[in-house]
Amino acid sequence: MAALCAGSVVATGAPALADYPGPSPVPPSVSASTVQPGQSVTFSAGGFAPGSTVTVTDNGVVVGTATADADGLFVLSVTIGSVGTHTLTASGTDANGAPLSVTATVEGC
Repeated sequence: MAALCAGSVVATGAPALADYPGPSPVPPSVSASTVQPGQSVTFSAGGFAPGSTVTVTDNGVVVGTATADADGLFVLSVTIGSVGTHTLTASGTDANGAPLSVTATVEGC
C-alpha cells in the first residue's frame, strides 16, 4: 500500500523589472505537489529571454536544461528520485540579460 502524504506547491521568484508595463511573466509551477520517488513532475515558468537556456536544479544538483520559447516560457519534466522535499530551481536570464531564478517545491513521498 502506498503511503499518503500531504503537501502544497510553494513557488517563488522575482520577476524581472522592466522600464515599461507589459505582460506579467508566467509564475513558476509544478504539475503535482507530491509524487512517489521515480515519478516525474512538469516544472514551468516564464520571464526568461526568448531562446535562452534555462538550467534546472533539484536541491542544487543540475537535473536538466530547457530552452525558453518565443514568449520566454520553459517547460521541463523532472524525475523526483527520493522521499523528502525537493526544491526545483530554474536559472537563466531575462529579456534584459539580467539573471533570473525561480523556484518551486515538490514533496517526494
